[in-house]
Amino acid sequence: MSTPPGLSLPDELAWIAGESQVFADPASPFTAAVIPGAPRLAVVLGDNASGKSLLFRVLGLRARGAGAVAVTVSIRERTGAGSDVGGMRRVMMFGDEAEQSTGATSVQVIRTAFRQLDKPQGTLLGLDEPELGLSDGYARALGEYVGVQAQQVPAGCSGVLVVTHSRPLVHGLMAGYGQTPTVVFTTAAGPMPASLGEWLAGDRPRSVTELLALTEDGLSRWRAVNALLSSDA
Repeated sequence: MSTPPGLSLPDELAWIAGESQVFADPASPFTAAVIPGAPRLAVVLGDNASGKSLLFRVLGLRARGAGAVAVTVSIRERTGAGSDVGGMRRVMMFGDEAEQSTGATSVQVIRTAFRQLDKPQGTLLGLDEPELGLSDGYARALGEYVGVQAQQVPAGCSGVLVVTHSRPLVHGLMAGYGQTPTVVFTTAAGPMPASLGEWLAGDRPRSVTELLALTEDGLSRWRAVNALLSSDA
């Protein structure tokens, strides 16, 4: 199937992991590694505060620069964390989450996103933590739904990128798509998984001390990236 000029999902991910300043610079707190798989379905996996959402945003910028429409569903938009996502706009995008379960809203949003992919200039669909609010069983079912839909995206769609730390969702994704996706691992501390199978086998337990330090760890890493980008300005 054709893709927008200059936009190949695996190539873009390889560039971000291996050459972009935010992941390849020695001063960056984040690193990323790509394991090639299906060319039009990719998953980004990693711990909290490991740079997953940062990679998601960088890819969206590069997609727009290549002339593609980046159709995104992000955790920043869902929580209102993005400075450009006001309360009214958020309700219009995601519904009133006070009146239905967060998980039901997740399903509704993903279905809507797939309906927006038939654009003449080409699209890239990015789903950041699409399983928000869903139990493991429903997360697996959502992954299967996304996998089936990813097989049927229009010819002009460069691919579907899923950012998650849900193992049930990834199992469902592979079942629905029928192929192993391209995998990107991100990390800021600790070893990088050697394979998707190793990651699916389970994560190491975390301590309460690590949990309570997560907010400050995330902030310090974000500050480090901002300082890195500012020094290059």
